[in-house]
Amino acid sequence: MIDSLLSTYWPVIIWFLLYLVDVVATKRTFEVYDKFLINYEVYENGIEMNPNVSQENARSGKLPIFLLIVFVLSVSLFGYVATKVLIFKYIYEFITGAIILLWLYIDMEHLYTLGRVYFLKERPESLSGKVSRSYWYTQRLNFLKAGSFGLLYMIIAILTWRLFFFAGAFACFVCAMKFYEFADKFEENLDV
Repeated sequence: MIDSLLSTYWPVIIWFLLYLVDVVATKRTFEVYDKFLINYEVYENGIEMNPNVSQENARSGKLPIFLLIVFVLSVSLFGYVATKVLIFKYIYEFITGAIILLWLYIDMEHLYTLGRVYFLKERPESLSGKVSRSYWYTQRLNFLKAGSFGLLYMIIAILTWRLFFFAGAFACFVCAMKFYEFADKFEENLDV
């Protein structure tokens, strides 16, 4: 199945759809946080998982169209070459697995947050008080969630022995380590 997926334009289409979900869900998450969720949860340093993404850019929901077009064309061209040269096929499978499975994790995070808001709006009395989360704690939770997705992808990779899933595991583990570093760097900046 992975081979037939990689021999078409579906990886580019899937990634593009996952990317659109990410942009729309990020914008929607900021809207519901500012209007509703902030009454129940406060996140030190904002709700954005990645501190390298400016809050303003994430709130605007703007698509970096030029980068998106360049990426889609590059992956499409590389995918075409990958069908002709064996080593490129493996590189293409790795890149595709890393991108698609990492974005799947990111989108699941957004859907989880939006689902929490939906259920909280349905029954506001189900949560009382206000939870204040430190940046360190939030990034450590993100570390655990990204690492959990990486572990799931690793199990699937071992069972299927496909580079696609090894790449997804690798991407999620790298993302998890970045979250771990974000928490420590933020704490170091507070100590100065």
